[in-house]
Amino acid sequence: MPVQPSVVWITSGFPYGSGEQFIETEVPHWAEFKGRVIFLPENHMGRGKRPTPPEVEVDTGLLHDWHRRSAQLRNSLRALFSPVLWRELKYLFSTRQVSAYKLKHAFLSVVRVQMELQHLRRIAASLTRRSSRSGRASSGGSSPGRTTASTTRTPARRDTRPWCGSSSPASTPWP
Repeated sequence: MPVQPSVVWITSGFPYGSGEQFIETEVPHWAEFKGRVIFLPENHMGRGKRPTPPEVEVDTGLLHDWHRRSAQLRNSLRALFSPVLWRELKYLFSTRQVSAYKLKHAFLSVVRVQMELQHLRRIAASLTRRSSRSGRASSGGSSPGRTTASTTRTPARRDTRPWCGSSSPASTPWP
């Protein structure tokens, strides 16, 4: 069974707070989408949650990780070993545009991307698991508690990082 189409919105705070009003006007249209619509807010902005249709999910995992020291430390370490950070630093030094602000901005941007990427991978894995469970349930060919070789096989892990490959968008400098 194919994976259900999904749309994930990484938002600054929506559905929390009063900002990002343009999303609020789009939500009723997205509620009619035949797949899953998931919002990943980064911040709760100290205000209550705005109402969303039941068809739209709000995943608060990213919101909670922004404020957990362990997640910040883990993603900071990942950023230190990220080829994107080192490529950016190389660019800054080669063009003599180094400043404390730009170094900090480059590092924090990569930390942020690492954190978002971790949550997107978690969501993708849950979608895949959900799809494989519904495929097994609809096949009806195997007995309960028994899995076939096709359901237990793990696909080969391939590098899905956007900066790998010859036509890398990360090879261009950040603004």
